[in-house]
Amino acid sequence: MEEHTGKNVGLETTAWRRFSFAVYLEKGFSVIETGLNYTGVVLIIFLMFFVTTGVLGRYFFNRPLAGYWDMAEMMLAVLVFFGIAYTQRMGGHIRIDLFITRLRGRSYHIAEFLTLLLSLGIFAVIGFYGLKRALYAYASGDVSISMYWPIWPAMMSVAIGSFLLCVRFSIQMFQHLVQAVSKRG
Repeated sequence: MEEHTGKNVGLETTAWRRFSFAVYLEKGFSVIETGLNYTGVVLIIFLMFFVTTGVLGRYFFNRPLAGYWDMAEMMLAVLVFFGIAYTQRMGGHIRIDLFITRLRGRSYHIAEFLTLLLSLGIFAVIGFYGLKRALYAYASGDVSISMYWPIWPAMMSVAIGSFLLCVRFSIQMFQHLVQAVSKRG
């Protein structure tokens, strides 16, 4: 019987390896997730220095950086949504496993599949409306309040991150489906 570790669920099993195209898809998609996650890490470092410079300028020189608050708000959306699929792959999201941890075998994989299906539906809606709002912001020329920077890139990161998370959910759903159907279950 297999125990859930939160990382690459089902990848090590023989049943999953039978679908070589899916294994290659998962590995290729992992490269994209990791790249976006590293992009987020670089942005966090940049944001840290940027906000620190703004605060120091405000309190020590009475001259804050213009627009640092707008930039920080927009970068936060990018940081969160560029790393969300990577965090799901690594099992880093907070979960409440009150009932699922008691399940074993096929029932565990079916419960995980259904949970991922619900999550997929929720993030598909978030991604759809995020894309819709980003396209509207682009078309209407929405800008930030103080610096008049376009806000559509930050909104588009919500749509991109949600789409990538939906792909990750789909991969994990397929992994659990394979486990539920396989004889090893």
